[in-house]
Amino acid sequence: MENNISPSIHNNFDLIRLLAAIQVVFRHTFYKYDFQSEILNFIKELILAFPGVPIFFMVSGFLIYWSFDRNSKNVKKYAKNRFFRIYPALWFCLFVTITVLWIHDKNHTIYSNFGIFLTWILGQLSIIQFWTPEFLKFFGEGSPNASLWSICVELQFYFFVPFLFFLVRKYKNYKFFIFFMFFTSSIIFNHWISHFDKNFLIYKLGFVSLSQYLFYFMLGIFFYNYWGTIRRFIEQKCIIWTSLFIFLYFLCKNHIDIDLNNYYLHSFYKIAFIILLNISILSFAFSQNNISHILLRGQDISYGIYIYHMLIINIFIQNSLSIHNNFVIILLITIIAASLSWFIIEKPILKRIRK
Repeated sequence: MENNISPSIHNNFDLIRLLAAIQVVFRHTFYKYDFQSEILNFIKELILAFPGVPIFFMVSGFLIYWSFDRNSKNVKKYAKNRFFRIYPALWFCLFVTITVLWIHDKNHTIYSNFGIFLTWILGQLSIIQFWTPEFLKFFGEGSPNASLWSICVELQFYFFVPFLFFLVRKYKNYKFFIFFMFFTSSIIFNHWISHFDKNFLIYKLGFVSLSQYLFYFMLGIFFYNYWGTIRRFIEQKCIIWTSLFIFLYFLCKNHIDIDLNNYYLHSFYKIAFIILLNISILSFAFSQNNISHILLRGQDISYGIYIYHMLIINIFIQNSLSIHNNFVIILLITIIAASLSWFIIEKPILKRIRK
């Protein structure tokens, strides 16, 4: 890290992740929905201006690299921490998903395709959460838990961090050039993959590859590495950066394509807005640093919200219930499921491995 100045451990990242998770729930409910009220449509556009998944990726870039920087001499500990942060809660969510699927499988489709079903389970248990066999598309919007595609991307990033860290350490005089090359390669990959038909396998695999989203992760990594230089422009300046982002977003969104809920990096303008969004998020993380602690008291249900919300939305769809009219109920059920996951599974495991 430049100047050996580490970011403050007192920050609002837990709150940012929670808000990002709730934004994802909102997006999956209202993205293509038009309200009758102009005020409600404005609020919708304001919420959509802060896309949850890119925020997760940028925050992960900052925090995971920071974590590895502190524990670079113990790669085994890093791997253990990452494994237990992701998989126990994910596996229990899979158990709940399987139960829900069996309950709703009126035509015994699963039983008729049991071999493929077991293969799907193995994929969910490992790193292939994005794959849904054809016979499971009877449920909900076509995939039991479609939002889990990003877990695969996150896991790829966990493998990438040690490689990048030791590469930068070995060639520290070329650190900026190394970062620039990874930024550029991600942008080039985005342009290349966008030319393929969405039904092609290479497009589908590209959509869940780290290369597609590396730009987002690298933003967090870049800002962490140069924190000593840029912190004075970010800390305690949340109102300035966020106001600037919102003003420019609404000024430009009807004139240029800057839909941040579409993750492709297809224009200079969009890249500029992603960078500005990243600065706004980091500024919020390090402005009034105790907000997260006051509101959450160290409880982090954001992961649970993310992995359960789409399953719950699909239950409503499967039972012909409006997800728009029942958004508050969906969100409450999701929060309850996430809280149970946190207090029963995630928190006890994290407490044990940190001893």
